[in-house]
Amino acid sequence: MIMNKIVRWLRVHLLAALTATGLVGAAGGAVINDFTSWRNANRDFLKAQTEASLKADQDLIDILRKFSNKALGKETTTPDDLKTLQANIAKSYLVASALKDRIPSLKTDIDGYADALFALQKTAEKMTGPADAQAFVEAVSAFGDRRQTFQKRIAGVQTSWPL
Repeated sequence: MIMNKIVRWLRVHLLAALTATGLVGAAGGAVINDFTSWRNANRDFLKAQTEASLKADQDLIDILRKFSNKALGKETTTPDDLKTLQANIAKSYLVASALKDRIPSLKTDIDGYADALFALQKTAEKMTGPADAQAFVEAVSAFGDRRQTFQKRIAGVQTSWPL
């Protein structure tokens, strides 16, 4: 009689324990799967944005060479060159701001980068030649520093946990 009670009690509690373990395991698996999907989506986004940022910056650097030559007195620029510069600055800014929206910890770096981009545009618009190129040269230097800092921070985020 006592043995039957013990066996029944073990059956009920063993079944309950197995059911609870199964439910906890399934819930844990779902959470891990969801986290893994989120992590992969973030990595893919960061990779795409980083590549877009590098491409946008390279396009900007290509047109900056022409303006740098203007600052040295070696070349002149046209209104189309200025439009190209403005479009490339806007493109670089939009790519960076997409990262800022997704990764708030980059906000100060992206804001500094944006300030450097806009200073670069203003000084390029005002520059007429070597005589007034100092502000442009300083803006190019600031842009280079901010760009490097921004890219280092992106690389740090790409390799950090949980990304």
